[in-house]
Amino acid sequence: MWGIFTRFLKDKSTMTVGFCLGALGLIEMYVALFPSIQKQADALNKMMESFPKEFMQAFGMDSSQITFGKLETYMSTEYFSFFWPILVTIMAIAFANAICVGEIEKKTIELSLAQPVSRVKILLSRYLAGALAITFFTVTSSYGILGFALLHKIDYSLANYATVALMGSLCGLAIFSIATFFSVLFSEKGRATIATTVILLLMYAINIIAGLKDSLENLKYLSFFHYFSGPEIFGNNRVVDWSILVFSGTIILFLLAAVVRFQRRDISV
Repeated sequence: MWGIFTRFLKDKSTMTVGFCLGALGLIEMYVALFPSIQKQADALNKMMESFPKEFMQAFGMDSSQITFGKLETYMSTEYFSFFWPILVTIMAIAFANAICVGEIEKKTIELSLAQPVSRVKILLSRYLAGALAITFFTVTSSYGILGFALLHKIDYSLANYATVALMGSLCGLAIFSIATFFSVLFSEKGRATIATTVILLLMYAINIIAGLKDSLENLKYLSFFHYFSGPEIFGNNRVVDWSILVFSGTIILFLLAAVVRFQRRDISV
């Protein structure tokens, strides 16, 4: 089991480093721009306040709490509300596809299953390796902001980084678990990728719709984008209600479903 874990982690090390470097590059760009943005904070804050309340709520933002004079609030809007979710989703799907469906397409899955190790151990070893890589990416892409803040001599709120690293890791692992389930469900990588992507796009749309219409407000509880709100988590250092339970439950539920499916599936190439 340890050998499968380390081999999978080693095989995907280049991908992990690539995602981390990509995230750090984006962070450096945004952090380097922050001093200039901070000088125009009053004008930008007034501009944000001019947007309709419903429009801001649709994207999980509160114009009364957003300020471009604070690094964490600025990065929560510019980075954690858009680029980071895209990066972690792509990474989660790529790692999940490598667990099973990628090998089915390459016709190498029978070699893996021929090892004197149970299917459960194969799946869990690869899953845990992917989970470690995603957690490493999340911590790097969270505390990387702190590193560049120190480099550019920008004030920061230390407590916020632990909160966003924790919630980011849980969110990333929830997406990874969903993608892992579809990786063992389908025999084509394209279908597995589309299934996870469609679910996340629906969640994104649901979160927007819930913010636009009061009568549909409760729909937001069906979306990960409600529970992982950059402005709330990183900007205000607050964990959204039920978010830990929702992400943890999703991780466990879809991982168990993946294990059951992988055990029972008749795989032939």
